[in-house]
Amino acid sequence: MRKRIFFQISFILLVSIHVSAQNIYKIRGQLQDSTSKPVANATVILINAKDTIKTVSNESGAFYFSDLSNGIFNLQIRALGFQYFNSNFTIDDSVETPITIILHASAINLKEVVVKENVQSVIFKKDTVEYNAAAYKTYQNDKVEDLLRQLPGVEVDQYGNVTSQGKTVAKLRVNGTDFFTDNVNDFIKLLPANIFDKIQIIDDYGDESAFSGIKNGESGKMLNLVTKSGMNQGIFGYFNIIAATNQRYGININQNIWKDAKQMSVAANLIHRKILLV
Repeated sequence: MRKRIFFQISFILLVSIHVSAQNIYKIRGQLQDSTSKPVANATVILINAKDTIKTVSNESGAFYFSDLSNGIFNLQIRALGFQYFNSNFTIDDSVETPITIILHASAINLKEVVVKENVQSVIFKKDTVEYNAAAYKTYQNDKVEDLLRQLPGVEVDQYGNVTSQGKTVAKLRVNGTDFFTDNVNDFIKLLPANIFDKIQIIDDYGDESAFSGIKNGESGKMLNLVTKSGMNQGIFGYFNIIAATNQRYGININQNIWKDAKQMSVAANLIHRKILLV
């Protein structure tokens, strides 16, 4: 009986000695950014043997783990605005070991953002309705006539006659300067649309009224085309060859040249006899 009690006491003592010999690890850490400021509210995950423990850093950037079975562990840290941290650690004592971890700011690549500006298509001024050409769809070979057909309040008939608010547009200017003649019909068929920035329909009370500033009588309508920067010049017109009888053909040339306020027109009608080689 005494021997049995002796062996039981001996066994208990051996187990107690073995347990006390086991180290219980504690980990205390501090999270900082590259300027040594604490990083709060970071998620800290510790993987120790088969255990996974999670905590959150406090306002001082500190975190704490206790009762770890061994000194080999993995730390994973995620914090908003910082790069993901993942590293293994090994400690060989049972003292609360302070660990300082520096987190680096993450490089955030923003997706491409396309900002579309709302273009104001029409502006109503005193005696003038101004259309923004960029607000209307034109193609490479479109003429001013094609642009005018899209403008609200403006009509262009099959012959190229332009009316605005029921009144005939009888005058044409480019950048405020009379443009060649008052033959609006022909020039809107020849001028390229893509060189103009603004289209203005102006109430016209005549040259005398424009000079004196006194408006008398009923106004007509005038078309003023405002070019894009650096485009107040150009050459436009047409060149036709027309076959005729008696072995003849005609050549019809109409070329218009302008640069700023300087304007010049060249027109010619030529008739030639065909030469037959036998």
